[in-house]
Amino acid sequence: MEQKQDMIGAEERRGTLSTEESKRNLMRNTISQIVLFLFNTATSMYFVPFQIRYLGVANYGTVTLATHITNWADILAIGITGANQRFVLLHISKGEDKEAQSYFSTQFSATVIFSLLLLPVAAALALLSPKLFRIPPGQELNTQILFFFTYMTYAAVIITSILEVGMLARQRIDIRSALSMLQQVLGYIAWIILFSLFVPSTWHIGFGRFLSMVVLLALTMVTLVKLTPQLKPTLRGFDIDKFRETFKMGGWMMLSRSGAMLYLFMDTLIINLALGPEQVGRYGTIANVYIVLRSLSGRIWSIVTPPTIALFAAGDYEGLMKWMARAVKYVSIVLAILLGIICGFSVPFLTWWLGKDFASLNLLLWILLSQLVVNLSMDVPLSITYAANRLVGPSVATLAGGLIKLAIAIILIRFTKLGLVAVAVADVIALSMKNLIMQPYFCSRAINSSSVPLYKALVPSVFVFAATSAAAFMMTRVWNMASFLHLLAGGTVLVVIFGGLVWFLAFNQTDREFIRKVLPGGSR
Repeated sequence: MEQKQDMIGAEERRGTLSTEESKRNLMRNTISQIVLFLFNTATSMYFVPFQIRYLGVANYGTVTLATHITNWADILAIGITGANQRFVLLHISKGEDKEAQSYFSTQFSATVIFSLLLLPVAAALALLSPKLFRIPPGQELNTQILFFFTYMTYAAVIITSILEVGMLARQRIDIRSALSMLQQVLGYIAWIILFSLFVPSTWHIGFGRFLSMVVLLALTMVTLVKLTPQLKPTLRGFDIDKFRETFKMGGWMMLSRSGAMLYLFMDTLIINLALGPEQVGRYGTIANVYIVLRSLSGRIWSIVTPPTIALFAAGDYEGLMKWMARAVKYVSIVLAILLGIICGFSVPFLTWWLGKDFASLNLLLWILLSQLVVNLSMDVPLSITYAANRLVGPSVATLAGGLIKLAIAIILIRFTKLGLVAVAVADVIALSMKNLIMQPYFCSRAINSSSVPLYKALVPSVFVFAATSAAAFMMTRVWNMASFLHLLAGGTVLVVIFGGLVWFLAFNQTDREFIRKVLPGGSR
């Protein structure tokens, strides 16, 4: 018994986990990600109309534009930081603490240097922002300050992302979720106080985000030291060879990130230059929901990646594909119910949330959100290519897809009268090409397996979405759903009905047994 406890203690010191602890963490992490998603959704629902009410649609569009433009710095940052977690986690899982520390120190030093170099660039871009973009009249200084704080927030974000490796090593995504919610609450409090003390301005939001991100950085560093004491955040120990190794992998991630930026954040720039800041604000309301949902991909990825790396390191490719197909099935079915309800309730939902003037955006909402049932689910298997360090194909496919989206969006905006819908149509075409054709191919090829299980896993979700959205739409034809209580009650009824149908019709006996095992108190 003492020997077993000593072994467990040794595992904890190394940062590795037992199988039993990994199973417990899976459900805990999943629940925490669901809570974080619900939190993000709820705060978005409240604060988007709040900001529009105090700032106006055009100024809200400027805030959205600043956030999206700043994220383009992520292309270079991902080359420096992106591969860090893979190498550190791999060596920790093997008990090679010195190697893990060496990779960690190298990437931590590189990230801090990059953040410092970003400062003068951020200042220059902030000063030039009124000349680079279309902004509301009289908002030049506010826009410059907003852009500067937004860039500084990003610098804190990339340093924090390096320090999060401790939580990933211990598979404590629940802690990261809690810290993320705390950070957002602090940010909201900061700019709400500024709104109450002064005339509300866009830069108040930028300052609030920056202040809260600095607090999150400090708390994440404390968590790193507590969970993985073998990893020390120091500027010493930089290894040029390890930097080259990680940057080589990160280089392909930069290519992939470039494509991702074209998918996620080029929309607002195109709309700003072609249609003006007010249309950015209108599009930004739906894009905000879209990005919150797209962020689920990263949250799910953080849950499935540690077990994926462990299965890959063990050479269990058959088990890895089964694990991935199961993840795709579960994620797609949950999304089908959630998005089916949102799309079916689109008109009363927009009327309640933003007002009657925004109800006409229901088609935009349908186009942007309905596709995520399959496209977001097919993001999950990317953890296979990450674990296998086979990023060339997926990176090229992502960049090509992003360029295709850009071209289609520009053509449709210029030669049609689709307006905001043109950008959404371009997104559906390009994202579907990448996620439903190229991505499964590269993931299965990385482990010499067939991609058929991934496609089979998607099939139930298509029928679930169709049925759920149809039922939700029929409810809007019978009852007036344009209130929070009516939407909540209707959504709850649909979740219970279709959740029960899915449990008995879409899940097989193996699925139900697996879910029972990972539930708290389930049989092991």
